[in-house]
Amino acid sequence: MLLSEWWAICGRFKQANPDAGERKVSEFAFKVYAAAGLAFAVAVGVVMPKGYLGPLSARIRGLFVQHTRTGNPLVDSVAEHQATRDEMYWQYFHYVCYLGPVGFVNLFFHKNTEARYFMIAYTVMPR
Repeated sequence: MLLSEWWAICGRFKQANPDAGERKVSEFAFKVYAAAGLAFAVAVGVVMPKGYLGPLSARIRGLFVQHTRTGNPLVDSVAEHQATRDEMYWQYFHYVCYLGPVGFVNLFFHKNTEARYFMIAYTVMPR
């Protein structure tokens, strides 16, 4: 069940017992979420030994190891990237990369919409 379904169960309890105080509703909600947590723990306990849940990926593990440049894993991972070479645009987009400027000029000849203004501003914005 999804979290929203558990929340709906608590809402139905509140509707069925309008005279119940906030404490009673909170206790019921705690019991519902405790049952959900227990069901989740049992499901993980059953599935884990079968190998359905593997170890964390290298990216996730990288968040927990010591980083040498700045100490911030997100900054270090972005710092590893380099600017894209022009040949890559041709390799992946082929002739489509030449249609981009045509599409940009085409923006000036259509009706005024917020999307049109956004595309023009986003294209001419310095990076």
